[in-house]
Amino acid sequence: MTNKLPRYELFEKYNEEKQQGLQVQQEYAEKVTVAELEVKGLEYRYNEAIKKAVAEGADNRKELAKIKKEQSAAIANLEHAREMQKAARAINSGSITLEDLENGLKEYQTKFQNEHIDPEVKKLEKLKIEYLVQFIEIQRRIKFFEDEARKAFNTINPRYGGYTIPYSVGFRTQQAIEKVCVTSCDIQTLQRGEVPNSVKERLTNERI
Repeated sequence: MTNKLPRYELFEKYNEEKQQGLQVQQEYAEKVTVAELEVKGLEYRYNEAIKKAVAEGADNRKELAKIKKEQSAAIANLEHAREMQKAARAINSGSITLEDLENGLKEYQTKFQNEHIDPEVKKLEKLKIEYLVQFIEIQRRIKFFEDEARKAFNTINPRYGGYTIPYSVGFRTQQAIEKVCVTSCDIQTLQRGEVPNSVKERLTNERI
């Protein structure tokens, strides 16, 4: 089973702070919007009351005074909401800066290389040695058989005199060789972060 790799925690904290800050700022932005609508609504009421007084000749000074009082309170509330919104933007901008992220990324790179790449490279080096030793062993056995078979074949056919004989062992087909050999094409594909076609089907079948 593949070990779970560590995420860049500082970046996750940065995003959490940013999200929390945006949420708080959004709350204050909504309060500003509500306060602005209240001021506009009272302004409309005041203008309508003035029009009514002019059109009807009615004495509505008390109503106008009341609206004026409400307007003053609404404007004061709007100013307070805007001040709180400004403060929220400053306070909730986050304690982690982009410079912190960049410096932390260098540390994350070094730690990730040392703990999660280098050990796997060492494993691969060991596997390479085992792979080559196994390949050499197969070639040793092929040569052993060929020497034995050639001696016997030349005894059976003393006049043959040829080096190549009609008896051989080893990888039976080119496809058999490709199944076990890591080619330059495989390496290039792996370096692109892709699965080589030579093993893709087998890996898929094994996972099913």
